[in-house]
Order: sequence, then C-alpha cells, then structure tokens
Amino acid sequence: MNGMNEFLPTDLGVGSDHQPEFCLPEVHECRLHLFCDETGLNSTMDCKTPLVIFVIGLPGAGKGTQCQKISECFGFEHLSAGELLREEMKNTDSEHCELIRGFYAAERIVPIEITLELILRAMRKSKVNKFLIDGFPRNMENIAGWNQVMGSQADLRFVLHFKCSQEKCGERILNRGRNSERSEDSEEHLEKRFRTYHQSSAPVVDYYERQSLLRTINAEPPTEQVFEKVKDLFQQEGLLS
Repeated sequence: MNGMNEFLPTDLGVGSDHQPEFCLPEVHECRLHLFCDETGLNSTMDCKTPLVIFVIGLPGAGKGTQCQKISECFGFEHLSAGELLREEMKNTDSEHCELIRGFYAAERIVPIEITLELILRAMRKSKVNKFLIDGFPRNMENIAGWNQVMGSQADLRFVLHFKCSQEKCGERILNRGRNSERSEDSEEHLEKRFRTYHQSSAPVVDYYERQSLLRTINAEPPTEQVFEKVKDLFQQEGLLS
C-alpha cells in the first residue's frame, strides 16, 4: 500500500543533500506549563496510555467522513481539532473565544497552546482510550507542542494521511458549502485554505515520513472504496477491534 514502503531514517540529526534536516520550533515552557500539570492523562484514564492516530490531509480530502466510519467500525473517539475550535469560538464565556475568532478571521493557524488544551480536555472527558485526532498537527509548532506535553503520555501509533488532489478537494468543499454554515467552505476562502495547508502542513507530512509514522491512502475514489483501504491498513496495524 502506498505509504507502507521503506521510509527514510528517523535520525533527525543527520541530513543530506536530498533529505533536509527538520528542526522543530521551540515552544517556550511558560506557554504550556499552565496545563501541562493539569492534563496528565494517566490519572484520568485508568493508568492506560492512550492510543492516538493523527489524521491529516488537504481540506476536502474526506478526513471527517473517514474518521466517522473508523469510529463506528473500530471504536475510536473522533476528535476534530477544527470542530473543537469552532465550538470554543461559539462559547462566549470562553477566555479563548475572541482570540480564536481573530485567528479565524485572519485565516491563520490558532496557537498550539489553545488547540492542545481543547484536545486534551476532550480526551480527559472520553470514555474510551483510543483517539483519532483529525486535522492535527497543522504545522511544526503543533508537533513541538504535542511532543513537549504528550510525548511520553500517549502512544502515537501512526499518522494517517489522506492524499487527494487540490482540484478534487475544492470540488468537494464547494459542494459541501452549499449545505453548510461554515464560512470557510466558501469559494472566496478556498484558495487561502489551500495555501495555508501547503505552507504549514506539507512539512508535517515530510516530518512524519522521516519518522516512519506516515501511512498514506489515496482519497480520490468514492468514500466506500477509500474506507476499504483504511480497513486494510488497520488490519495490518493490528487495530481491528
């Protein structure tokens, strides 16, 4: 399967002319310590290390649809970073509401400390111990923040990458936008969303490929055909429930 072949070495300290070194951005300790001490999951999840799968891909690649099917079939909790942020933005009592609104208006990625706080809050509330985190990480700072806070507290099993052409994704988003209240599904926002992804998220794909954690599935075919590939992957990874 595409993405299951031999991967590049995981030693990030070694580079070559064809393999750029990756340097994770520093996320200053003071930006994360406010919830580092409060979000230790072991104490709230029966001392079991949570199993995590990140799900990434272009907007419109079908991440949410496939995550829903995985959740129903394999018992994973589906956490959408985007949905968590949108819900928090609607909560006028939230200290993050206006800040998130501002980043959305500017079509910029929300700071890691907010996104990670919402993800970990949702994980603590869950009754299960295995998670699909959809739309995360969005950039290299997201990776650095996750590694700093959760690196030793979660089993990141792999990163599921749904690969789909920009043309196909755009078509899907515009079709979805006709029946959606999400402003980012409009044609005027589409180009910026794709540009943000290519600038910020493409390095995430490269990073996890070098870590031998990337599993890529062609997301161009119809939903059920894609899900058959997903089931094959989960069987190979020993995750059938």
